[in-house]
Amino acid sequence: MNYRHLRYPGGWEWHVLLPSPGSPDDAEMRKELPELFAWVESALERQTNHIAISEHVEGVTALHGTLMMQVQGNRQETAPLHFWSDRNRLVMIPPDASLPARLQLPPWQFKLERCANAPEALLVVLQALLDRFHEGLDRFEQRLSLLETSMQSRNRADLLDEIFERRYELLHWNHLFIPIREIEGAAREAFLAALSDTETAMRLQHRLVRIEALLQHYSAEIDTLISMDDAIASFRGNDIMKTLTIFTALFTPATVAGALWGMNFRRIPWSAEPAGFLLVCAVVTGFTLLIYLWLWRKGWTGDLLLSHKRQRNRSHRLPLPELPDPSGTPVRSRRSRGQERVIKETPSPERDGEDRQIRESRASRHRKPK
Repeated sequence: MNYRHLRYPGGWEWHVLLPSPGSPDDAEMRKELPELFAWVESALERQTNHIAISEHVEGVTALHGTLMMQVQGNRQETAPLHFWSDRNRLVMIPPDASLPARLQLPPWQFKLERCANAPEALLVVLQALLDRFHEGLDRFEQRLSLLETSMQSRNRADLLDEIFERRYELLHWNHLFIPIREIEGAAREAFLAALSDTETAMRLQHRLVRIEALLQHYSAEIDTLISMDDAIASFRGNDIMKTLTIFTALFTPATVAGALWGMNFRRIPWSAEPAGFLLVCAVVTGFTLLIYLWLWRKGWTGDLLLSHKRQRNRSHRLPLPELPDPSGTPVRSRRSRGQERVIKETPSPERDGEDRQIRESRASRHRKPK
């Protein structure tokens, strides 16, 4: 076990244990953390989320457990992060050295140095984990937007599989988010006043609320996509059944004629006539046209939607009512392409002067000489 021990200006200590069997640092770790050696052995065997609050004999409250975090570069694989914290010590057993190395770089290094106690530093670690969580949600949002665009442009038959794939991915992110929310609540329960009014706790709480709202929004979007795909599939099924029914009805006369004239009888009507075959074909064609005409009159051949569309377009071409002009100027109307267009003329002094000159010139032209 590789052991690292850091002290911060706030008076709290950070102990990092990296799993490495047979490491010579085990003796130093036993010396620094003798009471936690049993917890370390039990934590290394745990591969599931676990959060607990315990109290020592001296009355010191401690928060410890295991958080399954996502492995960098693999959105499906998770690894355990074991932690133990009281007011003055934070002990972490990360799956690798990437998380401790990132926490020792800006801006996380400065945030840890401003922490007044170890529980506040634990909340800073959760904020660092949520940064990667946000990156994963941004990539998920991009894939969800592409799915919505694909569904709008062309609703393929295999699109439902992609929708359920996004649903499973969202469940994966929810599974990672819920333990972080639980740890934040358990830390407030365990340390009470130490985290009640700190800036770190308030920032983490606002970020959790924001992520929770995003997850609910994505879940609602996926439910909408599933409902739309279900409705489109129902409409397609209805159209297919309608088409098959129409074809069956149209070919019923031909089917009946073929069944009757295909019987093994000696005397079949029109079988000996030279024009019997043409006469049967004419009768079948006539009945087929009559059935099609009946279906068309009922509006079952697709013309019903076309008639509604024509009626809607005709209603848009209705003349518009003439509205009174508040300025008192008369309103003139003219027709263009079957639609009523209202043209309002606004009075202007220049136009009134020109009209007056035109009227005077016309009057002088028709005035009789004395």
